[in-house]
Amino acid sequence: MEVRDGYEWRPQVCPVCELPPTQYVGRRGGAAHRAGLGVECRLWRCRSCGLVFPNPMPVPVGGVEQHYALDPNTYFQQHDAGCKVENARAMLARAERLTGGKGRLLDIGSGRGA
Repeated sequence: MEVRDGYEWRPQVCPVCELPPTQYVGRRGGAAHRAGLGVECRLWRCRSCGLVFPNPMPVPVGGVEQHYALDPNTYFQQHDAGCKVENARAMLARAERLTGGKGRLLDIGSGRGA
């Protein structure tokens, strides 16, 4: 495990399938963010279940207060709400296909929950 930029960078497997990540998707946060906000990390997609997750996972050394000190309205101010709605609909349709129907879904780590 590496420590840099105030974060422990913990390698992880897919939290759902427990398989190692194999499909690199891109980056988010830091230099990859429109305004350079947040911490930059690499995103991977699980080839088995399709979950997108950061690897390695940035865990703030100073606790969650360090990670969430940035006002969410500032971080998300340039996000396209229409695009978010379309992405959410596509994810729900995929979840229905994977589970065989409608049900309840708990999304952890969904930003502001939008």
